[in-house]
Parts: sequence; C-alpha cells; structure tokens
Amino acid sequence: MKILLTNDDGICGEGLRTLASALKKAGHDVFVCAPHENNSAVSHKLTMREKLQLSREDFDGIPAYAVSGTPTDCVLVAVNHLNFSPDLIISGINAGLNLGIDTLYSGTVAGATEGALAGIPSLALSQRLRGRCDADVFARAAMLTCSHLEEWLALAREAGAVNINFPDGIEKGIKFCRVMKSKYRTRYEETAEGLRFLECVPEYDGEGDVSLLLDGYITVSPLRCDMTNDEILARWRGEDA
Repeated sequence: MKILLTNDDGICGEGLRTLASALKKAGHDVFVCAPHENNSAVSHKLTMREKLQLSREDFDGIPAYAVSGTPTDCVLVAVNHLNFSPDLIISGINAGLNLGIDTLYSGTVAGATEGALAGIPSLALSQRLRGRCDADVFARAAMLTCSHLEEWLALAREAGAVNINFPDGIEKGIKFCRVMKSKYRTRYEETAEGLRFLECVPEYDGEGDVSLLLDGYITVSPLRCDMTNDEILARWRGEDA
C-alpha cells in the first residue's frame, strides 16, 4: 500500500519516525512529507503569503521531505507538487492527545482532513504521554496501527477522515465513538507588550472519546468534512414539511 505520512510535531518527531519504520517493515510503500518545525494547534492553516521551503531529508531510506509550513501544506505539496499518489494518508503519531474540541485546533487532525477533502482516505493518530518512555509507547501505537490498518482504512474510505487516540497504558480494547462535545475556557495576562496566553481549560459535555480514552480504550472516531448541516438546511427550505 502507498502511504503518505505527515504530522504536526515536525519532521524530527519521534512518533512519525517510529510509524514510518514500522510501516516500511510491514511492506508498505512509505513517503514522508512533514513540517520542518513543530506546528501544533495550527488547525487547517494554508500558507499563501510566504514562500515555502522544501528540503529532502535523511529518513533511513524512506523518501522524505520537510516543508516550512503546516500539515495542510505538506499534504498539498506531497500530492500536487511531488506527485505522490497515496492509497492512504496518516497524520501522526502525534505526541499528545487530540480529543474533543482539540480536533478543531489540531494540526495533526488537519493533515488527515486535508487528505479527506482530496478524496484520499486518511487517519489522524495521537498518543497520550504521561511520564513513560516515548519510544516504548510510540512503538506500541505503531504496532497496533499496522495490526488494524485494513480495518481503519475501510472506515476511512467510508468517512474520509478518522481520528484515533491511544492511551498510555495497556489498552482495554478499541471503542468506536463520537468526538465529545467540549469548549475551552481561556485565561490571559495583560503585559506591556499585550495579552499573554496563560492556559485553556477544556470543559466537556456528555460522553465520547475523552472519557473512553481516559478509561483506557483506543478511541476511533469518524470525522465529517462536509460543513453543511443538511437537516437544518432542509427544514428551513421547507423540504421536510
């Protein structure tokens, strides 16, 4: 299978390199195009007013490029400029979770949704890290990805993009679930230079990926890239009358 890998942690991200190696050993044709630097929380940003720098990277024999832009840029550059035609796009493995409202802010998830918008099945992978060796948890997440790749690819073919999060311990299993409703309560501090961001505290409502992940499950959530609420649109058009 031809697989394009990207992320938002940057080309040197441990999770990206671990997954690339595991997929290559599993016999897949792997191609990497990732940001030159960390691009966490850039969401779906597209670089249009600055020139992008593209460089070939040493990636243990895997074709790899670094882009001075965002995960969205990387997907577009790989497919439209470097002419790699993947069967699947995987964004990650991200260092840290992307659950609830974070799916809107996440550069990792944006890498997958950009692939879905281009008609390419895509996965976003994120790993909870909590005081354990990164190499160990990333290796396990990569192994689980290889084991469930066909299953998750089938879901991505139907949904477009799928958001997957791994707990940091031995998993209880896999739960297919919704993205939990949530919002951020943010705090800022006034300084002489302007407002300084201090923190954002999530507030969750209902059940879904957050509660299940914290309970020890791998969470798998199909995402919707179509932004139109057809049910409300039909009602306002009088089509359901």
